[in-house]
Amino acid sequence: MLRWNEECLDRADRVGDERVRGFYPSLHLNIARARQDLGDEVEARRHYEAAAGRIGDVPAGPYGDGLRFAVAEGLRATGREDLRGPADLAVLVERLCARADLKALAVLLPAYLGDLGGVEDRTRLLAAVGMVHASRSLPDDEQELLGRVVGELTARATGGA
Repeated sequence: MLRWNEECLDRADRVGDERVRGFYPSLHLNIARARQDLGDEVEARRHYEAAAGRIGDVPAGPYGDGLRFAVAEGLRATGREDLRGPADLAVLVERLCARADLKALAVLLPAYLGDLGGVEDRTRLLAAVGMVHASRSLPDDEQELLGRVVGELTARATGGA
């Protein structure tokens, strides 16, 4: 698969116009996964980063979301610790999953799992967390946990952490 995807990437580069723009994130993702499977973390990370840089070329929708989630997961797996988000948010997501709070999860997970580290991604995550916090739909202890997450994300966004 690696050779096939590298060949496709080479051909897309030769075409080099709008007809192939949307293929780049998927090609880089597939190459990154193959490189990771071969134990080449450096090249895998390089291709995950390339996929992240081109994710905006994929139309919005389930396919684009799936690519975004896979790229973010690959970046985290190859050392992008900054994409892990606040520890309290991970705890909260675990709790929401355990009790199947689908409404809160539906708001949080796309931004949480699809965070590629850009300003727009961080804004999307802060907005999602803020929406759940403002709904006051969680138990008091989780509401407090979420308040800490809002504070940490806000501090990160303003350069305070």
